[in-house]
Amino acid sequence: MRTSDIENIENKCVESMRNNDIEQFQYNFNMVKHQYNTTKTSLSTFVKACELMILLSTDFQGYLYFLETLDYEDISNEYIMFVLKIERLMTEENTALIKEQLGKYKEWDGCIHNIIKALENNDTKYKMEQISVVSKPAEHSPIQTIKDCILFSKNFNKI
Repeated sequence: MRTSDIENIENKCVESMRNNDIEQFQYNFNMVKHQYNTTKTSLSTFVKACELMILLSTDFQGYLYFLETLDYEDISNEYIMFVLKIERLMTEENTALIKEQLGKYKEWDGCIHNIIKALENNDTKYKMEQISVVSKPAEHSPIQTIKDCILFSKNFNKI
């Protein structure tokens, strides 16, 4: 795919975000996301940030997975940093500060409203995910594994 083709599709992605048309954005983004390994344009990082914002507001596990695919150059970008800030505020359940972020990037206001709505609703999936993780103790918790390793290693290097 030529760079100009990628730019045209990315422009459609941005337009979809402005119109709060998530389905159209996803359709267009799926056409270019596999090209990012070899080609980047001036809009690539912003479009990736849009995808992150959508995933943050709809699919937290998908958000974490996509976040892992970004390189350092992407992570240090102002748009990605803004999404990470929203994630931090979301995990703190700080709706007041999230509301202050409305309007900074108008393309994302719809997603931010969804996050605020989910946080203000007592039956949100975010809280349910947190409860279900805490309520199911692991057979071998990471903390217990670390404690066992420390106890085991205390006998090493003794002269």
